[in-house]
Amino acid sequence: MFSRIPSKATPLLVRLSSTSATSTIPIKPTPSKDHLHVPVPDSDLPKGYLLTGIHAGVKKPKPANPTPLDLALVLSTSPYPTSAAACFTLNAFRAAPVLVSREVLQKSGGRARTVVVNSGCANAVTGKKGIQHVWDMVKAGDAVLASHGFHPQSASQKNETLVMSTGVIGVHLPISNILTAISSQHSSSSPSYSLSSTPSAYEAAARAFMTTDTFPKLRARTFQVNGNTYRMAGMDKGAGMIHPQMGDPASVAGLVHHSAAAPAPSPGSPPAAGLHATLLGLILTDAPVSPKSLQSALTYAVERSFNSISIDGDMSTNDTLILLANGAGHDASTSNPIEIDESTDLQAYITFRDHLTDFSIDLAKLVVRDGEGATKFVGICVENAASYTDAHRVASTISTSALVKTALYGEDANWGRILSSTGSTPLSTPLDPNLVSVAFVPPSTASNLTPLVVLKHGEPVGVDEARASEILKEEDFEIRVDLGGQGVGGKDEAKYWTCDFSYEYVRINGSIELCYLLDMVDLSDSIRPSFKLQELRLDYFIAVQSERIFAVRAPDLSFIYLFFFRALVLAGGGPAVVSSGRQVGGIPRRTYALSRAAKTSFHFRGRTSASETAFYDASILPRLSNRNHNAVRTSWRHALYDPHRSSPRLAQAVSPPIL
Repeated sequence: MFSRIPSKATPLLVRLSSTSATSTIPIKPTPSKDHLHVPVPDSDLPKGYLLTGIHAGVKKPKPANPTPLDLALVLSTSPYPTSAAACFTLNAFRAAPVLVSREVLQKSGGRARTVVVNSGCANAVTGKKGIQHVWDMVKAGDAVLASHGFHPQSASQKNETLVMSTGVIGVHLPISNILTAISSQHSSSSPSYSLSSTPSAYEAAARAFMTTDTFPKLRARTFQVNGNTYRMAGMDKGAGMIHPQMGDPASVAGLVHHSAAAPAPSPGSPPAAGLHATLLGLILTDAPVSPKSLQSALTYAVERSFNSISIDGDMSTNDTLILLANGAGHDASTSNPIEIDESTDLQAYITFRDHLTDFSIDLAKLVVRDGEGATKFVGICVENAASYTDAHRVASTISTSALVKTALYGEDANWGRILSSTGSTPLSTPLDPNLVSVAFVPPSTASNLTPLVVLKHGEPVGVDEARASEILKEEDFEIRVDLGGQGVGGKDEAKYWTCDFSYEYVRINGSIELCYLLDMVDLSDSIRPSFKLQELRLDYFIAVQSERIFAVRAPDLSFIYLFFFRALVLAGGGPAVVSSGRQVGGIPRRTYALSRAAKTSFHFRGRTSASETAFYDASILPRLSNRNHNAVRTSWRHALYDPHRSSPRLAQAVSPPIL
C-alpha cells in the first residue's frame, strides 16, 4: 500500500525507467493553435452551394458568446444533379441522425442536396422520439430547398436532406428551436436569412459544427481532372472521443439498430455519458461524379484519412462524413457534364479519388492537432508489411497505446512500448521479431533531418540521448516501424496520426464527470464546453463548527487534486487559519494580505476579519478530517467563475484565467 498524495503543490511524475536521465515530467502548456485557423480564399470555393451557420438555441448562451453558432445549413443550388455519399460510424449505439441519413441515401440512390448539422446535442440513445426529430429536420431541410426552387431529383425520391449531430448523449433535441431556425432560411427577404456562398458563410458553418474544438477546421483547394479545373471545400470537427471507424451505408446496414430501440431518457435526467465529442465532416465539390463512384472514392479516402486518426481510442456514436458533388464546376458553354465514373473512365476516377484522399488527410490531421490537451502531433508509419490491413492494424495499436502516448508527452524515446504494441497486434501474416526496425523521424522543418534508429532488424541500437531529446522536443515528428516484409517480402505501408496524453487531457475529461459526482454544480451546456479547471478552490473557515467536507471524502480530494488540478487551494482569513493548517502538517505555499493585492487572484474574503490567506498542500485534507479539525467549506461558485451565478463581489474577486 502506498500513498498517492503529492508532496508539492505541482505534481511531478517520476520515471522508473527511461531513455533519458531526466527524473521528472513537468506540466507543459498546450501549444497555441491559432495558426491552424486559416481563412479560405473565394477562388477555391466550389460553385453552386449556399451555406450558413446560425444560433438555433441548442447551445446555451455564455457571457462572452450570447448567441453561439449551433446550426449549419448547406444547400446545393447547381442546375445539374447532385450526388451524395457518406461514411458512418460502426458503433453499435449509432445515433438517430446516422440511421436516418443512411436511409435517406439508400432510398435516393445517392442523391441529396441539403445537409443540416447541429452541435450541442448528439441525439444519440434517444429512442423513437430522437428518430422522429431527425425526420422533422429532414422535412424542414427539404422545405428550404423547395423554397429555393429545387425539388426531388427523381420521381421516386421523397427526401434530399442529410443530418449530422454532435454534443451530449442521451438528451433530446430542442426540436422546436431547430425547426424555427431552419425555416428562417426559406426566403432571402427574411430578416434572419443568411445563406451565402462567401468565405464568411463557410466559416460560420464550420463554427456551427464545433463543440470542444478550439478553432474552426476549414480548408479549400482547386484540382484538375482531365484538364478541367474543379474546386473542393471541407470542414470538420472533433477534439475528443476520436478513433473513427466509419463505413459506407451498406456496411452500416448489417448492424443492429440499438439507438432505435433504446428507451427515451427521463425528463430532466443528466446525460449518461457527459460531454460528448465526435467526428463530423462535410466535403463539397463542384466536380461531376456519379453517386456510385462518389461513394467508392469516399470510402477509399476515409480509410486512409479519418479512419487513420486517434486521439483517445474511443469511437463515437455519431461519427459521420458527408460528400456532395454537384457538377457546377462544369463549363456552362458546353453540354451537360459527363459524370466521372470508374466504369467508363477509370483514370479520371483515380485522379479524383486521389485528390479527395489528400484533401481528407489534411482535414483529418486538423482534428488530431486539436486533440484535447495535446502537445504533440505524431505520425505512425508502418512499412514493409505483408498487406495494407496488417500495416494499418499495427499503426492503430501503437496510436491507441496509453503507454506510448504518455511517453510521447514525457518526450521519452521509449521504443519498448512501441514494440510491445506492435507485437500484440493480431495480424494475418505472423510477425518475425528479427526483421523489425524502429526509428524516430524529425519533421521536415528540423535543422537535422537524420532519423534516430533505436532498433534495427530486431537488435537494439545505442540511443544517442541528445539526439532523442532533440527530436522528441519537436511538436511534430514521426515514428517509423519497418516490419521487414513479415518474412514474405511485403511492401505495403499504412499511416496513422495521433497525439500524446497530457495532464490537461485528464483534467478536461476527468473534471467533467467529476462535477456530476459532486452534484454541487449546475452543469448547464453553457459551462460544459469550457469546464477546464486548473485550480480547485476550497474556502477554509476556522469559524465554521460543522464537520462538512462536501460531497466526497477527504482522501478523494487528494486523488482529485493529483489527477485533475494543478493546485489545491485552501483559502481563508486570519492567522488562525495559518496556525491550524500548520498544526496538521500543511506548509503555506503563499500568504497574501487581503487588501488591494486581492485583485491579483486567488483571494476570497472569509467570515473572519483577519488579513491573511494561506495556500496549503492537498495532503492536509485527510488530516483535517481525521482530527475533526473544525471544517472545510467549499465554494464551487468561486472555482467555476460564473458571474451569472455568483455575487458581484465574488465575480470581481476570482481571476477568470483559471478556466
